[in-house]
Formats: sequence, C-alpha cells, structure tokens
Amino acid sequence: MADLSSPPNPEFQSAIPDAVLPPPVRRGEDPPLNGWGILSVLTVGAASFFVTSASLVLGARSFLYHGQSAKQIVQEHPLLSVAAQVVTYALVLAFTVALVKKSGQGFWQALRWNWPTAWWTYLGWGVVLAFGLGVLQHLLRLPMPEHPPVDRFFQTRQDVWVLVFFGTLLAPLMEELFFRGLLYPLLARWMGVYAGIVITSVLFGLVHAAQLAFSWGPVLVISIVGLVLTTVRALAKSLAASMLIHCAYNATLFTAMYFATDGFRHLENFS
Repeated sequence: MADLSSPPNPEFQSAIPDAVLPPPVRRGEDPPLNGWGILSVLTVGAASFFVTSASLVLGARSFLYHGQSAKQIVQEHPLLSVAAQVVTYALVLAFTVALVKKSGQGFWQALRWNWPTAWWTYLGWGVVLAFGLGVLQHLLRLPMPEHPPVDRFFQTRQDVWVLVFFGTLLAPLMEELFFRGLLYPLLARWMGVYAGIVITSVLFGLVHAAQLAFSWGPVLVISIVGLVLTTVRALAKSLAASMLIHCAYNATLFTAMYFATDGFRHLENFS
C-alpha cells in the first residue's frame, strides 16, 4: 500500500495568520488554508457569481433582449451563465492566490502543483477513465434523466464549442484547485487521508447534482471520477496530475459527443 503521508514542510513553521491559514502541520497533508479560509473562498465565489449573473442578465435585458423576462434570458441564453462563471473564477482565483501567499510560499508550491515528468500518462488515464465509466454505466444500466438542466447548454453548435473550451480547460483547473488543492488537504488533516478522499469525492459529485436533475446515476458516476482524481492527488502528491486526468476525461466525453452528433451539427442525437 502506498504511503499517503508526507514529511512536514519547514516553510509552514513561519508565522501565519490563524484566522485564515492553518497551524504548522507535523505530518500528512499541509493544507494551504484552514476551514475559515475555505469558507471565505466559497463566500467570495457565491457572491461573485450572484452579482455577475444578475448584472449580465439585467444588461442583456436592457440592451439585447428587450421584452424577455429574466427567467427567459437565463433559460434561452445559457452562455451568459458561462460568462458569469468565467468572471467568478477569475475573482476567486485572485482572492485565493492572495490568501495562500500569506503562508510565505508560492501559490503553486502550497497547492502541490508538482508537474509530473510522464505527464502524458495521466492524459491516457483520463481517456481510460471516460471509456471505463461509460462501459460501467451501460452494464449497470444506471438511471439517467431524459432532459437534465445541463442540456440547455447544448442547444446550438456555437454554444457547444464554447463549452468544449470551458469544460476541458478552465472548469477542470478551477475544480481541481478547490477540491484537490484546498479542500482535500484540509479534510485529510482533520479526518485522515482515506476519509478525506471519500468525502472530497462525494462533495465533488454532489456539487454537480443540480445540473443533473439530482439523478443518482450520473451523480454516482461523477463521484467515482472524483474518487479517482482525489486518489491520484493523494498518491502522486501532485495537483497537476489530477488536473491532467480531469482535462482528458472531459475532452474524451466531448470528443465522443462530437462524433455522435456529426461535429455538433445534429445535437438532437445527444439528447
């Protein structure tokens, strides 16, 4: 069994504000933020998304879509939500970098980015994971919702291409930064490595539940993805490794969709 613990980091022995950063860690994971720090990141993210979304919808209603209600605009123009997420990610990243740097370490060092030498192997594992879970989902006949809320993002070819770039690059990076870079190390320190892996994976699945109509089948699949990603992060001590798998996993799903819909020209084949 691989050792999931790691030696203490001496740079964390310097003075760190207790309100945001954790005390020195003697063994195991060195979380870059403590619980209050992570709560502040979540608060900034929620507030940023709410304000940005409301501003974009009101602006679109005033200048582009006269006569449409805010609800119609949200439902019929989902790229506004993607734009709000991009702005939110930028604000959250800037805020997180500022907090983590208070530890005296570089941001990527604190989150254990640790780019792997054989990085292409992790891309390969992402492809294997996507196909493997697809086969498992078929064999177990997991229930899938017919028209989950996420389908509204796949109405036009242009929308899907935006989602391809967002879903294979930006979203995996930010999800890995939060779940495997910030949350997992703290949970592993509080509850132990194995509990940290499981809890992080379950939360990763649940955060996608609303877009999947709270159907337990796809939520279970995403939780398994989270289990693999968090285990890789724990074993490899590398956030970059889990991000590479995440990117390749999402890219494989989009590639399969590309061929199934004739280059996103027949999206009715996807729904």
